[in-house]
Amino acid sequence: MQEYFKSFDQQILEASQMKWITPNKKTLKREYQVECVLKNSTYFKSEEEFLGKVTKAKLVSITKKDDSKIANRSHTKDFDELHDLISNYASYPEYRNEKSLRILYKLVNDGGPCDAPIVLKIGKKLKVFSGNTRMDIAFQVGRNVEVLIVEV
Repeated sequence: MQEYFKSFDQQILEASQMKWITPNKKTLKREYQVECVLKNSTYFKSEEEFLGKVTKAKLVSITKKDDSKIANRSHTKDFDELHDLISNYASYPEYRNEKSLRILYKLVNDGGPCDAPIVLKIGKKLKVFSGNTRMDIAFQVGRNVEVLIVEV
């Protein structure tokens, strides 16, 4: 009968874990278009270079404390604050909206799987490239985040 009851420590451990996965090629290509082409960034010389570097990147666990060292993070505190933030995005409301945000909260709260955010390592500095919303949600619901660290 004990096998059906988990210890409090085990429940806490499971609550902090989540299945983060490397985004598929189609998603990565979209991220490149949005974050590099549309925003005119020069982090990568080409889509091929970006895809190659992401493919070599490892998933790294980030705690809330580690998160404070990553630039371009919003660190929203709750759903309303995050919804206010995304309502200013160019993709709102066609691709990101209240409904898609609620779906993402459920996915993260349930433990995924979810595409890992991408964090750029530029020299010694870290900067979120994509996945700010996913990171905010994960920390709001008490989960750590696994990110792909991509060296630039």
